[in-house]
Amino acid sequence: YTGNWTGRCRVWFGPDQLADEAEMTGTIRIILNGRFLVHEYTASFQGKPLEGFMIMGYDLHTDRFQSAWIDTFHMNTGILFSQGGTGKKSRPEVVGSYSSGGESPEVWGWQTDMQLQENGELIITAYNISPQGESVKATETIYHRI
Repeated sequence: YTGNWTGRCRVWFGPDQLADEAEMTGTIRIILNGRFLVHEYTASFQGKPLEGFMIMGYDLHTDRFQSAWIDTFHMNTGILFSQGGTGKKSRPEVVGSYSSGGESPEVWGWQTDMQLQENGELIITAYNISPQGESVKATETIYHRI
């Protein structure tokens, strides 16, 4: 996963409702003696710049991947904490939750899946999970190594 990446990111606001598609660049590096991956990226949404940061690790005590994700678009000023998968899985896949805010906030789920393809592409896909449990693709980044 480590290296410099470039690609395209697509964002959906519902099934078959593509809201935007833009160029994305990112760097994934190892920190703290190989304990964590850090993914830093920049892109835009409808012409406005955005940036994000995700820390991904593997907790040996719980046998689960864990991540903390922040960005300047999706998360506002919140931090999305996620966990999932096990060491038996070949790729990180984590699920967290966030509040929709407002006067009657609902709790939504957010699943992130990172998959390194045989052709060298890195695909990062995220799904929004409604309070009723319906899962819909929210973002998809297809990266190529620089």
